Amino acid sequence: MTIKKPDALVKGDTIGIVATSRWLDPQKLQKCAKNFEDAGFKVKIHPNNGLRLHEWAGSLPERAKAFTEYWCDPDIKAIVTAAGGTRTLHLLEHLDFNILKQHQKILIGYSDNTALLNALLAKSETATLHGPDAGRFSADDGSKYLKDFFNVTSGKKLTPDQWTDSKILNYGEGEGHLIGGNLCIFTYLMGSEYAPDFKDAILFIEDEMEELRNIDRMLLQLKRLGKFEDLSGIIVGGFSMNLNNGRLPFPYEVEDLIKEHTKGLNIPVVVDAPFGHGNDLKIMPIGTRVKLTADKTGVTYTPMDTPVNAL
Repeated sequence: MTIKKPDALVKGDTIGIVATSRWLDPQKLQKCAKNFEDAGFKVKIHPNNGLRLHEWAGSLPERAKAFTEYWCDPDIKAIVTAAGGTRTLHLLEHLDFNILKQHQKILIGYSDNTALLNALLAKSETATLHGPDAGRFSADDGSKYLKDFFNVTSGKKLTPDQWTDSKILNYGEGEGHLIGGNLCIFTYLMGSEYAPDFKDAILFIEDEMEELRNIDRMLLQLKRLGKFEDLSGIIVGGFSMNLNNGRLPFPYEVEDLIKEHTKGLNIPVVVDAPFGHGNDLKIMPIGTRVKLTADKTGVTYTPMDTPVNAL
């Protein structure tokens, strides 16, 4: 697959913010916009964030229309999703990917937007970014996320990262394009036209407030489908606030489950990588080639390409 990449982001470009899932508190939205403006960018906020349908920023057709408008707007160079939530999976049927594939644009988000990020790769061969949304960019520690975002979208060669806090479950080295995101949302893409290609890919996963029993079932489902056998590596990020609410306590933690379901794979497998719903949310460029090295010196994550066209 030949991946289509958007152009690099430069000061003076316009960044669009659109709510593909939940709406974001207007004060946070304005703070996010100001942070980008202070960094030298123009900002457009789609008015759909003002729509209210329960927790969502409008109906599925309204959110699909809003996203398509910004995706096809030639003046907008990057789209930041407003927030996560639920039902972005349901949004996919309301998008015309034949139209979307005619345009390339930087898109960043995470959590529920895992569905949109991977669907654009699968249906439009477009690279996307799993990383902070407008809510994260508006946070008190938002400057660290902005720095990472501007670096990844600069078009400059990206340097290797030593993940000193990560743990190795299986040693080795693998190279491939990144796929993944939120485990729950990602698993529900399987068997559909929106699932990305696993062949020689490196899978990264994270989740929040999910029952350990369900995490077990999701990993088993991916394993039964033969997906793990196609991979070049597996990266496990944060699994925060895991739930164990059954009548009987579930006896395993996430690391135990990863060990069980990846046993026998001849690929690098690492846990505690710096991305997820916690304090760390390193940008993971979906569709872009990376190399994962897990050896005696530790874990090294090496970008082999940039997710945007070089300047």
